[in-house]
Amino acid sequence: MSAADYLKLFMLFGIAIGIVLNRRLARSSVALRIANKRYVDQTDRMFALKD
Repeated sequence: MSAADYLKLFMLFGIAIGIVLNRRLARSSVALRIANKRYVDQTDRMFALKD
């Protein structure tokens, strides 16, 4: 295999890993947002800030 072939392979792996990490980050940020909203609701209830 030539250097160009290795470079192509490396780029493909890089793109694949990037996509996987991106999706995982997106999923965890959604989970964080939901957890944060739940926490805000709890504290609002605790301090009776809800109308």
